[in-house]
Amino acid sequence: MISINKTVVGALVFVSQVGNAAILQNTEKNEAQLGSGIRVETEQLFPTCLQSFDRKEMISEDTLASTPVPESAKSVEVKSEVIRSYETLDEYTNTSFSASVQYMAYSGSAYYNREAQTKISSDTITVGIKAIANYGRWYIKNPVLKPEFARLAQTNIKEFYKRCGKEFVSGYKLGQGINIVLRTLDYSSYSYEKVDMGMSASGGSGGFSASVQAAFMSVASKLLNYSSLEVQINAYGLEGLQTTSRIIKTEKDVEKILETISAMIEEVEKKNAVVTDYLTAAYPIKDQPYTGALGEARRQSLKDLFAAFRQIDFDLSRMRSYVTHDYVAEFQKLCDLNEEDKRTLMTCERYQEYVKRQTTALNSARELVVKAIQDCANAEDIKNCRLADLDAQMMLAKETRLWPKQYRRKLEIAKYKREFLDSLMK
Repeated sequence: MISINKTVVGALVFVSQVGNAAILQNTEKNEAQLGSGIRVETEQLFPTCLQSFDRKEMISEDTLASTPVPESAKSVEVKSEVIRSYETLDEYTNTSFSASVQYMAYSGSAYYNREAQTKISSDTITVGIKAIANYGRWYIKNPVLKPEFARLAQTNIKEFYKRCGKEFVSGYKLGQGINIVLRTLDYSSYSYEKVDMGMSASGGSGGFSASVQAAFMSVASKLLNYSSLEVQINAYGLEGLQTTSRIIKTEKDVEKILETISAMIEEVEKKNAVVTDYLTAAYPIKDQPYTGALGEARRQSLKDLFAAFRQIDFDLSRMRSYVTHDYVAEFQKLCDLNEEDKRTLMTCERYQEYVKRQTTALNSARELVVKAIQDCANAEDIKNCRLADLDAQMMLAKETRLWPKQYRRKLEIAKYKREFLDSLMK
């Protein structure tokens, strides 16, 4: 007969939940359930192996400090930032990487879910605005394994992990808010490598609506100087506002969206709060050959690899389009600008070679990153998730590429300078 001290184990698990929980974003593709088993690395879910528990007896993170749960938001944050990575973008677009990574890992196919239509490129600007009202964390009270799984954990831990996952969904974070993504629609001749909107701010709950409106107006007005904008709004815990996408071309369009946002977020109330993130913890078992820190490290490696893959895949598709016969005429236009002065930057012919080299390098990197995702997701040893051997590929994903419009602009500037100097000589 196997006996487990429920009180002691429960208390230890609660401390573990508070201190070492992995945080999983709640998305439409990854709706975890309390008590479900989970493989943190890929966010793969398993049927629950816990005994039933009362959802009305969830423990607040304030319980240990004997602090009553506040009715108003514990914290409110409003910020904006230039989005430079797909991992950051996913936080705004409610996109889960898990479904795509699991498919790539187990099928061997270089496929990913294209649910997030927003792309990141060095010749576009993408800015995110995030406004969150947080109401704290809540945990299962004294989680206990079903007897058959408690026995299995002691007799065959590998089979236990296979059936129950290596951790379980132990709690959640409550909150409400709005995520806004603004992206320039036109590929520009300018480089946005050094763009910084300088729009980070935070404030109390009383300024929630006003802060969001001010941030949106400031960012939208600046970006309209470059091109029309695509705006994606993802809201949670706000009545009447879910997800919407708009095109902004004028300041009047900005004002219309502001009216919509203002009407929906004027009142931020706890009664409308929803689960924003799920929390995980180790199972309440005596032996823990698996440590959550390793799983979290592997998950981060997979997220980094998947973000690199998406960037490489997108840039490769664009570069390939420039080496087809359809673009010979476009390159000829570049050559016409460049033929008078072969000392200017790289010549047209050299630029065409640059595009071809980029295409070859990106294609090779794509294959290596896909294999790395498969190896990392399926391996037992965390060493197979080290990214040190992929430094060149990871750097290639982050590289700022010189796109045709940008190259042409450099040629035009060089031509204007040359003509200006020639005029001074006359």
